[in-house]
Amino acid sequence: MRTYLTQHLSGTGGIIRQELEDFQVDELPLYTPCGEGDHLYISVEKRGLTTHDLLRELAKALGCQERDLGYAGLKDARAVTRQTVSVPLRKPADITGLEIPGVTILSAQLHRNKLRPGHLAGNRFRIRIHSPLPDSLSRAQAVLGILEKSGVPNRFGEQRYGAMGNSHRIGRAILRQDFAAAMAEIVGDPAAIKHEGWQRPTTREIWQPQSANCRGTVDPNGDFSRWPEMASRRVIASLPCHATC
Repeated sequence: MRTYLTQHLSGTGGIIRQELEDFQVDELPLYTPCGEGDHLYISVEKRGLTTHDLLRELAKALGCQERDLGYAGLKDARAVTRQTVSVPLRKPADITGLEIPGVTILSAQLHRNKLRPGHLAGNRFRIRIHSPLPDSLSRAQAVLGILEKSGVPNRFGEQRYGAMGNSHRIGRAILRQDFAAAMAEIVGDPAAIKHEGWQRPTTREIWQPQSANCRGTVDPNGDFSRWPEMASRRVIASLPCHATC
């Protein structure tokens, strides 16, 4: 049973995330580009794309290896988000006229190092609520007043455990070198996936367990590009069990 810090107060009512514009995120940089160096920092606004989608399309457009691109944090797909990506050995002029569906280039400056996960001061969110109750402002202010005094617990939620809620089990299986279990967790049960973007059976077309005692195989000719998320593609492709039982 969930317990909320403000459970004795009434909420604002309303509906969220009906349109992409209802959820907006701005990445706050940890530092600004210095104007010189071997890495081009490209600030973009993306719509309806994951960060991995953005990296893939940028790599194609600029003729780079996707693994060479850097980013500070992952941003939601069902949103309008702004973030910065670093690209090695490119100049601001290289992005002139660059067109990627769902992506708007905001700026480009040189810097000396590659962006790494965690190179951000934080994120600023703007969330639109549709059809709230008439007195929702006073209700929200009452809730915020309590949170300002008590603080908010830094709990891990559903987002950190993946679309199927099993990211921790995948990691445990890999650490134990139980690669068959890791594969089974990554593939998962399509019926258990709530997010429509993940409700695709394509992973099963590439990996199938052969028996209870077999680690399973990955079809080297499988269409990896159709898998729903870059991180899972990389994990499965790198597991020792991908070649044979």
